[in-house]
Amino acid sequence: NKSFAISDQTKDLLKSLNTDIDVIILSDEAALSSSGVSGKQVTEIINKYSQYSSRIKTQFINPEKNPEKIAQYTNLYKGDLSTKFAIIKAGDKIKALDTADFVTSTQTSQTSYSISSTAEQAMTTAIMNVTDANPLKVTVLTAENAMAITSLTDMLEKNGYEIEQVDPVAGKIDQESAFVILNTPLNDLSVQAVDKIEKYLDNDGKLGKNLLYVSSYVQKETPNIDAL
Repeated sequence: NKSFAISDQTKDLLKSLNTDIDVIILSDEAALSSSGVSGKQVTEIINKYSQYSSRIKTQFINPEKNPEKIAQYTNLYKGDLSTKFAIIKAGDKIKALDTADFVTSTQTSQTSYSISSTAEQAMTTAIMNVTDANPLKVTVLTAENAMAITSLTDMLEKNGYEIEQVDPVAGKIDQESAFVILNTPLNDLSVQAVDKIEKYLDNDGKLGKNLLYVSSYVQKETPNIDAL
């Protein structure tokens, strides 16, 4: 069945792996496989990865019955794993994925939805992320925002970027970041915070750094930001 197969590009990636990868699915395998066509498809595709590479070890773990097995990964992951569907780990690098990364739902009519698997895309991208020795980093400056940019940061993460949240006052902007995002701050930044951004953009006189600044009509006056 072609819907349960993986692409030649993914097979080539798996053949080229030179590091061990743990794939932990936070679900009982039998329960997932029997949860409709999409559940069976996701299960089959996940298992294909270890079939095509001896570097990949796949485990299906029920987190409620085996919390101690999940605890070993919490120190590596900066967030809550209890709501995740899958963990991809290589060395000390870890990527956690949601159920929505593996299946998508498309409305086909007012009362009907079509569910399809995106398991291969999710798995392959995650493996590329954790095996990339030099991932590009994006720094997101935390501030009180007029709107969220979750869709943007999710897209960047899915394309291999490492997202770092930094307080513009107390935190430090990594000079190695590919670019910095300042998203719809409701209030002006302090002179100290703006100085940090200017130092990052100057890059010791070499320049070549970028700031993605998204403004909003609900912002107050921002003379410090405007001076950048």
